[in-house]
Amino acid sequence: MIRRLLAMIGAVALVLAASGCGSDDTSDTTDVTDATDAADDDATDDDATDDDGADDDADDGDEAAASDGPCPVETAITITASGDDADIDGEMDLEMTFIDIVLGQTGTLVLATYELEASEQFGLRAPVGQPDVDDGGIIFMATLLPPADEDLAPGDFSSEDSEGQRIGNYSLWTDESRVLPLADIVITLTEVGEDEVCGEITADADSSFPQVSGEFVVERIGS
Repeated sequence: MIRRLLAMIGAVALVLAASGCGSDDTSDTTDVTDATDAADDDATDDDATDDDGADDDADDGDEAAASDGPCPVETAITITASGDDADIDGEMDLEMTFIDIVLGQTGTLVLATYELEASEQFGLRAPVGQPDVDDGGIIFMATLLPPADEDLAPGDFSSEDSEGQRIGNYSLWTDESRVLPLADIVITLTEVGEDEVCGEITADADSSFPQVSGEFVVERIGS
């Protein structure tokens, strides 16, 4: 009887010991799994951060490339005027901009705050003579002339030069009349492409006459 009782007690002790060992093993396995999951989460977060950072850097690079090239991002022209011409002072709210190039040589730059109508016969071209300006509209035009028998190319065109690259004529019109006189200007072409032309207009800052200045990137039309 006593031997049977001792045997039963021993069996119970073995069961309890085995149960304790199994609990410890499960705890260790759970800890390892939790640590692995945490490491995976950290890696995922790091990857997401790196990807976002790379995208941001790429976007910044695109913007820098657009602004550092020969052409500006957009056209922005300002008229500086006072006295009787004070009503046209300020940045032009442009609606149509282009340069009409004839035979690859003479080019007329057109910057208008309204839409010009295309001719049924010739299509859209630079106005000849006095333009038909919409009510409240403003249009600036400048004819750029390269040296004889040469194509229009990047460089400075001055209203004061009579030889070489020069401005043959330039004018500013409102719906009421032509604005006269204007400050002397230099138009610098930075790129003459097949589809667009870009550059800068610099006015004589010391002049008391209305000044037209700014940068432009415009569609090329004509031949």
